[in-house]
Amino acid sequence: MRTARKLRFGIPLLAVVFPVLVTGCGASDAHRQQVVETASAEEAGLSSDSSTQHANETASPASNRPLTEADIQFYLSVMRAAADRLDHPTPADRAALAKLEALNNGASGVDPAVIAQSSDELDLAMELKNAADDRIVRERHLDDDRYQKIKSRIEDAGAPKVGDGGESNPASYTPTQRAAMAQISNDSIAIASHAKEIAALINRVRNGITQ
Repeated sequence: MRTARKLRFGIPLLAVVFPVLVTGCGASDAHRQQVVETASAEEAGLSSDSSTQHANETASPASNRPLTEADIQFYLSVMRAAADRLDHPTPADRAALAKLEALNNGASGVDPAVIAQSSDELDLAMELKNAADDRIVRERHLDDDRYQKIKSRIEDAGAPKVGDGGESNPASYTPTQRAAMAQISNDSIAIASHAKEIAALINRVRNGITQ
């Protein structure tokens, strides 16, 4: 699910100060734990809240099939394009970022009409901060649902194992939870030959542009 695209600057948000919060790839570790918790809730028949639904939606590509090289190349092609966009921003990109910076520096006195008229530019600036890949997918009319699911699996597979910090006990996992963790392990193997590039791209794209 996209974060930046949901931050549209409509009337209900006019009085909000706009600090830019750059999200790092560490979020994948939290999602990995959520996958395990979701599996447990499903077995107990409790997967009805919104956070559980989000985990269900993003845990895997359709049909829970193994990641293929085609999936990985699709992800890499988008992330490479996003990194290139950040390294070579267009004049429109720079203008949008400048407008967002101006709002951040004095949001309390900003005319609401200015924000309402600039929502598309502000969306662009926010995406350039930490989700340029989502912008690439949309501008190129790619399959967004497929991309988001593949991205979730690849970026989860590159995160530290849930049990590394002593916060979970794999020995106590249910069969469904073990299956979820096995999928992450298999995905880690699938992306192994691309791991270095994936890590570099995640760092570049999630840290975004800072004009």
